[in-house]
Amino acid sequence: MGFATAASLEGFSYRGSRYRGFATKAICRRKGRIVRYAVEEVNTEDKKKKRFVRGLNPQFKVQLRMMRATEFQELVDAAITLEDDFKQLQEEKRKKARFEPKKFINNKPNTGLSFKPRCAFDAKLFVLPMKDIDVILGMNWLEENGALIDCANKTVSLKSPDGGRIIYQGEKHTQIEVELKLNSMKEVKLEDILIVNEFQYVFPKELPGMPPDREIEFTIDLIPGTAPIAKAPYKMGPKELKELKEQLDDLEQKGFIQESISPWGSPVIFVDKRDGGRRMCGDYRNLNNVTIKNKYPLPRIQDLFDQVRGAGVFSKIDLRSGYHQIKIKKEDVPKTAFVSRYGHHEYLVVPFGLTNAPAIFMNLMNKIFMPYLDKFVIVFIDDILIYSKDKAEHAEHLRIVLQTLREHQLYAKFSKCEFWLDQVEFLGHVINKDGIAVNPSKVAAVLEWEAPKNVKEIRGFLGMAGYYRRYMKDSPRSQDQ
Repeated sequence: MGFATAASLEGFSYRGSRYRGFATKAICRRKGRIVRYAVEEVNTEDKKKKRFVRGLNPQFKVQLRMMRATEFQELVDAAITLEDDFKQLQEEKRKKARFEPKKFINNKPNTGLSFKPRCAFDAKLFVLPMKDIDVILGMNWLEENGALIDCANKTVSLKSPDGGRIIYQGEKHTQIEVELKLNSMKEVKLEDILIVNEFQYVFPKELPGMPPDREIEFTIDLIPGTAPIAKAPYKMGPKELKELKEQLDDLEQKGFIQESISPWGSPVIFVDKRDGGRRMCGDYRNLNNVTIKNKYPLPRIQDLFDQVRGAGVFSKIDLRSGYHQIKIKKEDVPKTAFVSRYGHHEYLVVPFGLTNAPAIFMNLMNKIFMPYLDKFVIVFIDDILIYSKDKAEHAEHLRIVLQTLREHQLYAKFSKCEFWLDQVEFLGHVINKDGIAVNPSKVAAVLEWEAPKNVKEIRGFLGMAGYYRRYMKDSPRSQDQ
């Protein structure tokens, strides 16, 4: 309860938070540091008192309101005193606690699942501060009641007190939510997908070679007076060196890199990919620090989704190594140089890790798909979403997009694409004909966020929680909403 007493004055949402173990006094000492990042939440004495009381245990609220404290600090001091008394009382109760068997009467759940009604089972229950879960039954209880769990049929069989058996039937999903979705159980072949099978050229297993000259060329403009920057390569283990050698050979064969004599040199690092693999990248942080930032705007995700309302059929296309499909301006190639155990190389295509790569690639994609944006296409860097009202319309839209990719020699990764869906996950959201919802895993990430230990982690939490709070029940809203 310690955190709930003082948490409101920090401007956070605490439901399901892991901060509850923090003492009120400790939180108050941190107030001055944390409140700087949530000034709008505590900008008046009256608001501070209201937000402070709002986060308290109900039994504390009543007592504090009866006090009618005029000063915020007086309210905090009273809350700390109440909390100390409460902890002492709880400690005394724990020492004397004797848990007696209680009768647990199961009723029909509100999820559509079914039990035999009004069948009594003995259970030792402990009260926990959890609102979303009614009861947690452990292994001992399941063993005592002869539980038999059938995952395939979604049933749980329990031995009732009268010697019979009670069957708990879970809800079976008989309706397929998507018309086609790639999965590991059954690989879908490209030639079996309507419209897509007409554009197999767009989905090569590997990029065919150097990209063509495009309308946009990648440039690296430096702050005037900048001298070349070079660093020694990082130490790597045997497995990393083997992976590095393989990726260097692959990039050289494709013509994406060449040996370099540049005065520039960034060390090499590996970055985990979403598919479980690892991508070799240059550690371009020093180069990025002296690069003039490209101001081309990246779209706001929420603005993108305003266009899809009413759509019922979707396809999602992910370009293959998107940045490698743009050339580096010849004069700027030496700046991309990187060093490793296997020598000094430089990129002829855009490498991953450069600060202006997202903006320049976004510029290219917008120019290519400008006639179709906000009509039936959404583009976010190298992700393309096609949306339509019905299947007939979607066939036309999908053909236009694939034809556009073919004309501009842009290539997609088939294993990361999905077609003819009635529900799609895109940029952390789930979209269908009924509207847009956040991906549940994103909300879970906020609720399970570990306690921040420094200013950077606090900013990260506030940023993510601030974006997704619109999807979380009872989350506090800012003053301008």
